[in-house]
Amino acid sequence: MKVTVFPSTLSGKVFVPTSKSIAQRVVACAVMAQGETRISHFPKSDDCQHALEIARSLGAVVRLDNEQWVIKGGYPFNFQSDIRQPKGVLFCGESGLAARMFSPIAGLWHDEIVVEGAGTLVKRSMQTLEEWLPQLNVKIKLKDQCLPARIQGPMDGGKVLAEVVHSSQFVTGLMLAGAVTKKGIELEIEKVPSSGYVDTTIAVAKKFNVHIEKLPTGYWVQGGQKYKSIDVQVDGDWSGAAFLFVAAALCAEDGLLIQGLSTEVPQADQAILEVLKLARVRVEEEKEGFRVYASKIKGFQFDASDCPDLIPIL
Repeated sequence: MKVTVFPSTLSGKVFVPTSKSIAQRVVACAVMAQGETRISHFPKSDDCQHALEIARSLGAVVRLDNEQWVIKGGYPFNFQSDIRQPKGVLFCGESGLAARMFSPIAGLWHDEIVVEGAGTLVKRSMQTLEEWLPQLNVKIKLKDQCLPARIQGPMDGGKVLAEVVHSSQFVTGLMLAGAVTKKGIELEIEKVPSSGYVDTTIAVAKKFNVHIEKLPTGYWVQGGQKYKSIDVQVDGDWSGAAFLFVAAALCAEDGLLIQGLSTEVPQADQAILEVLKLARVRVEEEKEGFRVYASKIKGFQFDASDCPDLIPIL
């Protein structure tokens, strides 16, 4: 395919697609929330659809009602007649977040659950699961440190000692699962890459009345907590919005209004606002969104360690 890009200008307004990252975290919490969680503005991406199927496979009842996804979960109270027992396989497609987040959650169940993937996901290392889950009395078997993962709980909770972790997604799954264990989970680790994405997890869990604490030496989540079902709207995706911000900074002489973003649930890629400030780009926050104007961009220095998704556009 050949694509030709011509010099152009941007104007008007644009609504940002919703966040796949937040949506998948909401689904994970909803699986463990007793009662019905209603989710609006849910993305239609493959990753998010796989998350819904995983929720079904774990025993939740999932249905679409007037453009809202409704998830009736309730671990560990999922032995009601209208809540199915988990199936043996969780298929994640090519979603690394789904694989790394739902694997610890699968460890809550007594029965063996197999986590599978497709495409490049089956070549990505899951060694961290092999190092962490046995410390919590969860059995796990990988294929050459990759998926499929055979996981069997129940998870007791306790302390996990970790020298290094290659993805914050493992932390997300561990903390979300730890809230419903008996002992809770303390993760002792020196540094978590892209820790801003864990902040997103903490904020989403808080919406469901679950509290995760950030410590100087890692993270702690108290056990015995109960996820509360809620009505929730998925926020706009700051990662995708970054491309629009930069495009507007280059060629929106009259300004481009970017809508659909929120700062209520922190997203690591909100740092694009800091970058634009460093680059002397004119950005005005309005009631309806952010208006960005073409500007004479200055050179800048910025550490993107905590928001690596911004690197391509920067």
